[in-house]
Amino acid sequence: MTGGISRELRELSLAAHPLLLRRLQALGVPWSTIAHMGDRHFFGGTSRAIAIDDGLYAPSCDGAPHLILPVFEDGELVDLVAFTSEQPLAWLLRIGVGWSLGLLDGFERHSWEPEVRLWASPLDWLRAGCDGLCVLDWSAPEVINLASLPSIRCQDHNLADRLKEALSRPYRLPVITYGEELRDAA
Repeated sequence: MTGGISRELRELSLAAHPLLLRRLQALGVPWSTIAHMGDRHFFGGTSRAIAIDDGLYAPSCDGAPHLILPVFEDGELVDLVAFTSEQPLAWLLRIGVGWSLGLLDGFERHSWEPEVRLWASPLDWLRAGCDGLCVLDWSAPEVINLASLPSIRCQDHNLADRLKEALSRPYRLPVITYGEELRDAA
């Protein structure tokens, strides 16, 4: 499926129009971020989209215009996220595997920073120059990795409460045994 979203991202990027760049600036995204989006693989484009099951979207001529951003983990494209400027907190994923924006260089890079910024929406993350992280899927098992960061500065108290709740959830442990020897099945 990654090949499919890679193709979609390439088509979106090629179709990007100067009006989109001006729109991003009008939404508060700094020109320096816009200028370097292509350098760091952040750039997507716009597409009409409709919501489908479980927080996913599909491109559709009948849908509202959405800004589409790529979601990377360790430098690899894993998903796309779509949102409108009117409702930036109501984003949708294309295939549902991306859990966070800001992981282009890997999670380990953030673990060495004295403080990581956490943003409430993809638009806020863009406005911040694509610095820090934006959690896209709070139910993803990877969210627990945020607990290994030395310090997290949340955009607001609502986001801080959501982070505390997510890190306080009990996580499933595997069945742990001891004392038996491993035997060959042959």
